[in-house]
Amino acid sequence: MPMVAPLFMASPGVTSTLTMVSAINANTPVVIILRRPDGTELTRQNTTVPGHSVQRLKINDVVSSFADADLGSVELDTDPSLSMPIAAQISIDGTLPNAAAMHLDEEFLSPSMATMASAPSFRATAAGDPLVVVQNIASQSQNVTAECIGAKRSVTRQFVLQPDESRLLRPCGPSNDVSQGLATFAKVSDQATRPFGVSISGDKPGSELAVFGFSMRGADFGHLVASMNFSDVRRIKSSDWVFAGIPVGHLDNVPGTFKPQATISNFSSSPADMSILYSRTTQKETQTTQPLNKFTLAPGTSVSADLSGLSDTGDLRSTFVVKSDAPPGAVVANVDSWGGSSDSYVQAISKNRLQSENGGTHPWHIGNGNRSALVLFNPSDTSQVFNVLLHTNSGKLWYKPYTLMSRETDVISINDIVTTQEKMT
Repeated sequence: MPMVAPLFMASPGVTSTLTMVSAINANTPVVIILRRPDGTELTRQNTTVPGHSVQRLKINDVVSSFADADLGSVELDTDPSLSMPIAAQISIDGTLPNAAAMHLDEEFLSPSMATMASAPSFRATAAGDPLVVVQNIASQSQNVTAECIGAKRSVTRQFVLQPDESRLLRPCGPSNDVSQGLATFAKVSDQATRPFGVSISGDKPGSELAVFGFSMRGADFGHLVASMNFSDVRRIKSSDWVFAGIPVGHLDNVPGTFKPQATISNFSSSPADMSILYSRTTQKETQTTQPLNKFTLAPGTSVSADLSGLSDTGDLRSTFVVKSDAPPGAVVANVDSWGGSSDSYVQAISKNRLQSENGGTHPWHIGNGNRSALVLFNPSDTSQVFNVLLHTNSGKLWYKPYTLMSRETDVISINDIVTTQEKMT
């Protein structure tokens, strides 16, 4: 199966950059296919990613000669005999009307053959008005249902997607009409930020969808634009959601005072008993875990949970776990932390406690003053060994095992490894 990212944006003031990382010690031929929203091919490029290296492509440069190419999707085709030879993401940077500067990271989706027996279903929750793009990556048309649940009401819309076709929609808004252009459609509201949950599902067993979105927050969150990462309901194996590396209070060398917030959506028809746990690891390697909130979430509703009142961390060695008694996939959660500006915002992609995809290759970079860190959290009741492998675009490898105690959070600075020239094995 190909790897797919359903959204690139190349409108004025917005740039999209494709980053590919080789996970094997061999050259990997890759075919990069850009598509229009109607599914027709815009252009394709053939490239080779050297073993254990990083390669980037500015999509704006590729589509600059095409008319009406401000939105589309990206497909990466590799040797089908190789198992996940590369990992990839699209970074979307720029501004939307009335919004703060945005930086969105969109990871490529690779459909699993293990999930093909059931119809596709994806869910996410966020604070702020969501914009969602859905792409049909099956060989047959699909009837798609988009459901939005808020604090007090729900909205359901249905539409048909042809093979490779993608659609940008505002599932919680008054209209899905994008004919006036992205700038008008994605105009950020001045209303207070509210919680929403979005469910996207197809009707064809044996087919696949690719889904990505972002939420647009109101003036109370500085018109922040944040990624909205959807979870495949068919792969969710636990009712526990883990968010590692969430700052509380002040963060060293970063302006602002960070205030964490949880957004939770219950897509089931039954109430769900919820609890939120907070695990903190101090510089003295001491772990503390404390319950923060316990409440019942009504069926078909979304809520924002206040996580204030915690002591300053000064670093990223803090983890939140959102638990429910609902079946896996019925309740989804998001935890992020806002420090007062778009430059002071930390969001962690939700990790399902028993999900096998929790570890794996991910692009990173430290040039131009950027800092990258790897956050590890051990959710089990016993100590665990984490084997960490880093590789650079020069082909160098670095490997080290880490032992984490029960519910310990650790942060590994990639900048420190490179600048100190720590021995790579």
